[in-house]
Amino acid sequence: MADMLTRTRICTVAVSVAVTALLVTGCDPEDDDNATPTTGSPTASASASQATPEERLKTALEKKLSRSNRKGVKRFSVSYKPKASTTIKIAANKQFTEGLTRTAARRDVVSAISAVQSAKTPGKNWLFTVTYAMTDADGHTSEDQVMRLGFTRDRLEAIDPEGVNPKQIETRTDGARVVAPAFRY
Repeated sequence: MADMLTRTRICTVAVSVAVTALLVTGCDPEDDDNATPTTGSPTASASASQATPEERLKTALEKKLSRSNRKGVKRFSVSYKPKASTTIKIAANKQFTEGLTRTAARRDVVSAISAVQSAKTPGKNWLFTVTYAMTDADGHTSEDQVMRLGFTRDRLEAIDPEGVNPKQIETRTDGARVVAPAFRY
């Protein structure tokens, strides 16, 4: 019985060593002559330095904006035109009350501004549009634009996303400023 336990321990240790060698080195210890490292994904820093400005922007937006809580609605899209006007379209999430939905839509714009700043994406003018499911007088619901806010690069860089009041973000624009009546304060 003691011999069987010893053999089991030896086998367990041998398997552990083999698995550890495979995980650490990416090589099969049984095949040292033809050992080839496994390929993994590139490091985050290498991929970030090789990413295009548009890819960096989309990655930053994914980090800053929460996921959509409305079924079938894409949270954001980007039309990147560095020499003209880049448009970031954000679908506002539904909140418990209309007031919270209005405030959350403005916070989304502030988060998108923070994403543009952190991604260091070049661009001359920035247009942020916010959409939401609106119901007309006949009871038909459609995804409509409820906010359209434009910023020059200088104005966008002057905004401190941590300190600006989201309820007043439309007063910080220096370009287009359209807010649907249902989304005004």
